[in-house]
Amino acid sequence: MFTKTTPDETKLEEEIKPSVVSATESEEPVESNSNCVKCEEYLNLAKRARADYENLKKENEKWKQDFIKYAHEGLVLELLPVLDNFHEAMSHIPEAEKVKDWVIGITYIKKQLEDFLKAQGVEIYAVSGDKFDPNYHEAISEVNDLTIGSGNIVKVIRRGYKQGAKVVRAAQVVVGK
Repeated sequence: MFTKTTPDETKLEEEIKPSVVSATESEEPVESNSNCVKCEEYLNLAKRARADYENLKKENEKWKQDFIKYAHEGLVLELLPVLDNFHEAMSHIPEAEKVKDWVIGITYIKKQLEDFLKAQGVEIYAVSGDKFDPNYHEAISEVNDLTIGSGNIVKVIRRGYKQGAKVVRAAQVVVGK
């Protein structure tokens, strides 16, 4: 059962053992290095995922703010013709009538509506003499007008309104050529 080893076999076994040990010792740092590489990969993935999440949160917050800011745009669009009618009616009142109480009352109502729109961030734009911009103005017609100049607004037919940089309703204008 027991076999006796010769001195040569013992010597060979002793030579083999250190080489086996050195092979396992050299594998451990390799495993450790590959583990570090994997750890770095996972860390980078986690950092990217966190950055993506932060960007998504910022984008979502901006979307919410824009939604809140422009949510009442439909209401504003419905009120603009009413305000246009107030302006049109006020322009036809004779000077002698402008001091009467009913005219003053209508003027206050118009002012209250304008103040409401201003509080919502809606502002009027387009004035005669301004440069025509197709992003903000809708050209109804062109006329020869040497006093205003070519490409400038001669007359505003319907006022334009914007909320911040966004056009709520384009101004209808007559442009000089």
